[in-house]
Amino acid sequence: KNMSPGDPFVWKHAAFKHLLTKERRIAADEYLNLVAFGDQMPEIDAAHRIVELLGLPSRAKTIKLRDQPTVGEIIGQLRRAEAELPGLVAEGASGEFAMVPQSSWSSGASRAAAAGWSLTRAPSSMRAIKRSMSVTSMFPLFF
Repeated sequence: KNMSPGDPFVWKHAAFKHLLTKERRIAADEYLNLVAFGDQMPEIDAAHRIVELLGLPSRAKTIKLRDQPTVGEIIGQLRRAEAELPGLVAEGASGEFAMVPQSSWSSGASRAAAAGWSLTRAPSSMRAIKRSMSVTSMFPLFF
């Protein structure tokens, strides 16, 4: 954070790079199968950038969580992510996904349930969208 305190993209990239190239080196005959979760775009972007740096066959699967979630929403999203994790790990290619609320939320309780969320493949241009855009802007029909 000290190198560029106003730009989380810079320090997230630096943190991922340090962690995965200095702290925990990936041997030339190995690859990284990274699954990253984040409610902001810097985490998502950093995961894909480190995989690009490492090269194939490394891959990143990222899950964009809802911006500024409530505690119940965090719980529901993580429950859905836990259910989806085996499939994401097994996926043979990099991919971008977004956690999207089901349209029929009737109470805060349903937001804390895995059934209150679905994992949707994100548009291929998700990372190219302006840094200031939120998942609400990317999936307006779901919020």
